[in-house]
Amino acid sequence: MNRICVFCLTAVLIGSLPASAQDATIKEENRSFVTYPFGDPDPVPSVARNPVIYPYHAFDGFSRVGGPQTWNLVRLENRYIRALVMPSIGGKIWGAVEKGTGKEFIYMNDVVKFRRIALRGPWTSGGVEFNFGIIGHTPSTATPVDYALRTNPDGSVTCFVGTIDLPSRTRWTVAITLPKEKAYLETRAFWYNPTPYDQSYYTWTTAAVSAGEELQYFYDGRFMVPHSDEIENAPWPVDRQGRNLSFYRNNAFEGSKSYFIFGSHKTTFGTYQKGEDMGLGHWAFHEDMPGQKVWIWSLFREGGIWEDLLTDRRGQYSEPQAGRLLSQVDHEFFSPYRGDTWKELWFPVKQTGGIATADPDGVLNVSENNGGTRIAFNALRPLRSELMVTVNGATALQAQLDLAPMQVFERDISNRPSGNDMRVSLGGRPIWHSGTRPEDGFVRPVVSPAEKAGAGKTYLAARQQELMRDYSGALESYGECVKSDPLHVPAMVRMSEIHYRRAEYEKALEWAKKALSIDAYNPAANFLYGTVLRTTGKHAGAREALGWAARSPEYRSAAYTQIAEIVLAESRYADAANYARKALDAGRTNIAAWCALAAAQRKLGLQADASGTQAEILGLDPLNHLAAAEAFFLNPSSRDKLTSSIRSELPHESYLELASYYAGIGSVPEAVQLLKISPPHPVVHYWLAYLTRETSPQDSDTYLEKALQASPRLVFPF
Repeated sequence: MNRICVFCLTAVLIGSLPASAQDATIKEENRSFVTYPFGDPDPVPSVARNPVIYPYHAFDGFSRVGGPQTWNLVRLENRYIRALVMPSIGGKIWGAVEKGTGKEFIYMNDVVKFRRIALRGPWTSGGVEFNFGIIGHTPSTATPVDYALRTNPDGSVTCFVGTIDLPSRTRWTVAITLPKEKAYLETRAFWYNPTPYDQSYYTWTTAAVSAGEELQYFYDGRFMVPHSDEIENAPWPVDRQGRNLSFYRNNAFEGSKSYFIFGSHKTTFGTYQKGEDMGLGHWAFHEDMPGQKVWIWSLFREGGIWEDLLTDRRGQYSEPQAGRLLSQVDHEFFSPYRGDTWKELWFPVKQTGGIATADPDGVLNVSENNGGTRIAFNALRPLRSELMVTVNGATALQAQLDLAPMQVFERDISNRPSGNDMRVSLGGRPIWHSGTRPEDGFVRPVVSPAEKAGAGKTYLAARQQELMRDYSGALESYGECVKSDPLHVPAMVRMSEIHYRRAEYEKALEWAKKALSIDAYNPAANFLYGTVLRTTGKHAGAREALGWAARSPEYRSAAYTQIAEIVLAESRYADAANYARKALDAGRTNIAAWCALAAAQRKLGLQADASGTQAEILGLDPLNHLAAAEAFFLNPSSRDKLTSSIRSELPHESYLELASYYAGIGSVPEAVQLLKISPPHPVVHYWLAYLTRETSPQDSDTYLEKALQASPRLVFPF
């Protein structure tokens, strides 16, 4: 073996090992921020201005004058990181600090300054924001969400935040966890579609970092696309004009920038401010979060004005974002009764000069330094492992690391072996290599082909309209598709579902029948046919159609769930439990199946089993109100636990959602019981009037009178 001359062989360890391990802490506290509030809600339904967010109301009026206001926040802290969460402002992470330096790695606004940016209007800059449902800053981004705090057995702490997205009735929960002896925040999302409809699948996590001349973006992709599916891919990071767009300062042209970057399977991206020697890193499995985005306000005055509009002293910011799809133009269908979960890590990066790669162990950077090569490794957890660097197979560096979180190992290789193939391994595990091998990247088209024509083109256009919640436009386009191709079963299925959404059940059945007359065993057509029959009370026919749908893996869990709910309504509790288990065999994240099982076990008097099933639900979604309701029915003394868990902006909607579930499985007394403890609201009273019309006509009249006498202001039934 050739002798390797390595200079600067002494590692520099920055920071100190902790004297003893300490648990992370979590606590609620009140803090005063200068606040620029937004005005009263618009009493006109949002169908007049932004129909995709109905039944939410919008907000008008944004104050130019700020004043002190006390906000409830949650502080998560361990030896290395301090983070703040704002349950009253969408549940966003307000910001985070690396405690060794006192520097922020997630931009933390010094004021609460609402401005008209989000779907409903008000929005605040900074932090990490969670967006679900439809393109844009989510409807709950500036209003209270449900939340809960937990200290975990392993010494970590978690703040759970979440709410219902009312237009889709989907529910999301994000667990924000700070581990005991690790220097990262973990966000684990759980999103669930409890409806028999396909909903629009769109979710992005939006972080913020301070923007400045020395900000650099570290994204490993080779291509980028803007907010369009009709503009061809462009190279990243150097564009066709020769500008290296990974440097913030090189984006001083045209307007604001929105880059969706792809073309690599690497799991990390992030930013770094060389003047601050601090950055933000993000890690997730590529299959979980393939979407990687950079947002940059225009570097001219048109972007600079937002510094004044969104903050007082913190200055401009930029947004690294992560998504489940490649771009924010993309939407998919979120299939009925489907649950989805994924994990992301957010961490500080200090004194590395940048990010070559990262994982839960730490952050590696490899950079040129005065003709040599600099290796820097920032540990994110206690780490004892061997770091090895080879060049063309020859060892250039071999070092035994013994690092605490946020300690940094640095070494210069000033006389490395010749060759371009440099590789770095940690504990024998390859973590980085120079250059790009064919297997490291991928190329896939993300531009809609211009030559698409005929029924296929019409169908895709209609599908996009439906995903964007333009149901009327989609129905018309699907109709054109069927006119040009009378055998287009997928278009017929989509038409059936849209008519079902509109409660046009006869038309929904008509289109489902047409589809089945062409393809009798089509799973989607059978699922829609069975769903509509169930809604119209034709349970025997519904079970027949849903049984055929259950033959398909795509619909098996959803179809068995509906059959379980049908037999629950018929008081066949043992059968309901069996069908719920069949649904769970096909999909363990199916909350409705777990709820059907819990209800059946409760009705059968199997209290221990029912309690165990409730625990399974809460293991998936700790903020799930159906589990809390089931606990309440088993033990009425737990009422306060149920009512105190509902903290979101429109609590009556949570009770209506619960009541609609129990009414749908034939448990009308439970639905009434829940609505009686709901905050008063006209729609709640209408529901109570309807549900008690036969069992208690006098009470029904009283509820109806209360509803009729109430003000219609901000009453948007759906």
